[in-house]
Amino acid sequence: MDAAEIAEAVTAMPALRHVNVKGLMGMATFTDNTAQLRSEYRYLKQLYDELRSRSAECAAFSILSMGMSGDYAIAVEEGSTMVRIGSLIFGERQYP
Repeated sequence: MDAAEIAEAVTAMPALRHVNVKGLMGMATFTDNTAQLRSEYRYLKQLYDELRSRSAECAAFSILSMGMSGDYAIAVEEGSTMVRIGSLIFGERQYP
């Protein structure tokens, strides 16, 4: 989904009475390349800020969820308000 599609979906949400969008969630590429992670998180933060300022419907946005156990510190530095750190809490997954 590109930025235009996301913006279109979010601005259509007020017509759905039982849907209450609180923000955006995104995951960065699985990489050790810190510059790439920062770039991807900055892009999502810019999109989040743009949507929040664009209309009253988006002003209710309060959550920007980005970052996981391996990159949460970078995500927070880039503006994340919520992180997903399950592996840090529960340990790495064991796959058969």
